[in-house]
Amino acid sequence: DKQQAMSASKLDAVTFEYNQLLMHQLESQRRYFEGLLSTQAAESAKKAEAMEGSAKVAVDSLGHAKEMELRAVKAERKINDLTARLARLEEEKEFLRQVNDSLIVNQKGWKVKLADADTAAQAKDSQLEEMEEQLRDLMVYIEAQKMIE
Repeated sequence: DKQQAMSASKLDAVTFEYNQLLMHQLESQRRYFEGLLSTQAAESAKKAEAMEGSAKVAVDSLGHAKEMELRAVKAERKINDLTARLARLEEEKEFLRQVNDSLIVNQKGWKVKLADADTAAQAKDSQLEEMEEQLRDLMVYIEAQKMIE
């Protein structure tokens, strides 16, 4: 019986020591895996932060791209408007050039007519002066006739 008690005591001591070792081993494993989890969590947080930064850059780039697209559309509209305005102005320039050419031709015609009118007026002035001279002569003749009679 003593031997059985001693065997039981040894068995209890071995079981206790085994349980202590097992608890110590489990505690070490727990700390090891918690460290791994902590490291993974930190790396995941860094990756998430980097991805957030990348996402922010992508969103900013997208916003910038959309803004540039809007600017391009506005610039294209402005180019179209200016092109249309240029076409209208070129048409107006062509019209004004034709009007100017027509006015120059008309001016030349009027200058010829004015020169003809001046020539005719000078001829009439000469004729008028001659007629006035003849009238004076006639008046002098009539006065002389009256005195003779």
